[in-house]
Amino acid sequence: MENASLRDARSLYERIRAATEGDGTFYVFLDEIQYVNGFSDVVNGLMHRPNLDVHVTGSNSRFLSSDILTELRGRGDEVRVRPLAFSEYLPAHGGSPSEAWADYVTFGSMPLILSGPDDEMKASYLQLLFAKVCLPDI
Repeated sequence: MENASLRDARSLYERIRAATEGDGTFYVFLDEIQYVNGFSDVVNGLMHRPNLDVHVTGSNSRFLSSDILTELRGRGDEVRVRPLAFSEYLPAHGGSPSEAWADYVTFGSMPLILSGPDDEMKASYLQLLFAKVCLPDI
């Protein structure tokens, strides 16, 4: 609730503008920007400032990458983030190739799976991911 006012486009823009005054480059990360009404005005305004490097994310089916690029009038680049390929997973796993493969096919290839200390924690993470990302978008 303490940041609820930042869902207003003008408030968000003014807060970022005030925090990025001065010399040097500022990196602005706007996560889940689809919750801000009029977000495209905020992002487009920030992109005109030469000392800002703006990154925008969204994880909602109503906020597709094609919609973002349309809203930003072609002034952005799309970076797709995908789960790990087995060739990436294997060296990070630390076990034998057969152990890594068993984990990979059982729990999938989301990077956070590699930090799970046991099977129960990995399963809990996947259940949480499904409940927070998949179900709301279906």
